[in-house]
Amino acid sequence: MSFLKLCLQQIEGDERNAWLEEGINLYKQFLQLDPKEPRYAIILADLYLQWGRDEKIRRGNYHNAYNILRKATIYSPSKPDAFYHLSFIFANEERKWEAVLF
Repeated sequence: MSFLKLCLQQIEGDERNAWLEEGINLYKQFLQLDPKEPRYAIILADLYLQWGRDEKIRRGNYHNAYNILRKATIYSPSKPDAFYHLSFIFANEERKWEAVLF
């Protein structure tokens, strides 16, 4: 498990979201400096995934979670976790045909 994940596990609530947002902004800057470095996109997607999961599970804010998780799929389309959470949101919102696409 990465150092970043271990640190974020110790933080809860709004403080956790603030750290996630700060990390997202930082990795967006890294990607601007070196867009060919795949690690930056993977970590950025993971940060979006963690934030989206928090919105979905802890806060129950599916609309915000959807927007955040979509960004995770853009930065790392080969990782299935964000798609799994998006399909859950669609199924829960009676959008089952869209859930099947994921």
